[in-house]
Amino acid sequence: MSGELMMHVSLVLALLLTFVQGDTFDKARKAYSNCIIDAMHAQLESEGTKEVFQTEANAKCTAQRAKYREAIITEELKYGASRKEAEEYADEEAEGLLAGWVDGFNDYKATNTRPTKER
Repeated sequence: MSGELMMHVSLVLALLLTFVQGDTFDKARKAYSNCIIDAMHAQLESEGTKEVFQTEANAKCTAQRAKYREAIITEELKYGASRKEAEEYADEEAEGLLAGWVDGFNDYKATNTRPTKER
């Protein structure tokens, strides 16, 4: 292969790798969010409380949260963060995602509506 062709192939592979990594991150985030939504639906149907919902979401979504956390850590390490910084950021992001749903629980309950899962 010529040097120019090799450079184009390398660029395409690098872009593809970036897309796949981003796709992995997005899938992990969606899976965690959708698991939380499932837990919310269950609590809304059983007329549960925001606190019970949070406990249930934490208990039922541990695997999805762990994958989301690892995806964040991988991305952060790729951009030069230390392992400790990446882990702290990942914990904050995972907690923030859940906190957003917990904050909205009573609104869904009061309006008798349900959140929609991501595709």
